Amino acid sequence: MEYLTEYLDKVNQFRALLKHKPYDLNNPQDRDRLADKLEADLSPENLTCDGELARSEVDRRYRYLTRVQKQLEALERHEALHALYKKS
Repeated sequence: MEYLTEYLDKVNQFRALLKHKPYDLNNPQDRDRLADKLEADLSPENLTCDGELARSEVDRRYRYLTRVQKQLEALERHEALHALYKKS
């Protein structure tokens, strides 16, 4: 969860500047919003800063963001399984 935690901290620092409530990974709606933000960050325009970044930086950002995405997906699966067991 190292990458996901780091990403969440960066997103929440920016949200604090805008005086917005921080995202909480324990909140399903916040996880959905974070997944949407991550999807936007992975878009070609944002990933490459409209073509301004060097290929090595684009590759680094892509690797980092896909690791974050995988960790968020793993957390979602864990939460879904936990919810199923609670119903039993």
